[in-house]
Amino acid sequence: MATTSTTFLKPRDMLELSLGRYVIVRLKGGRYVRGILQSYDSHLNLHLANAEETGLNPQQQPKQLGRIVIRGDNVVFLVFPE
Repeated sequence: MATTSTTFLKPRDMLELSLGRYVIVRLKGGRYVRGILQSYDSHLNLHLANAEETGLNPQQQPKQLGRIVIRGDNVVFLVFPE
């Protein structure tokens, strides 16, 4: 029986690796925001550049937000697309 080594990343490791990359943030209330992760802190406050509010409907045009700060207590989950 072969054994494989699996490495699990902690949430902060994922955030650190995603600095300067696009992330998708699901907010309370069901909204989604996509932008480039510039920084974060221990409360999961996120600073995004080139942010846009997106929806699940592909016909809906994204709403441009620019540079924003999202308070950590509004974050439901993060997606780290490749």
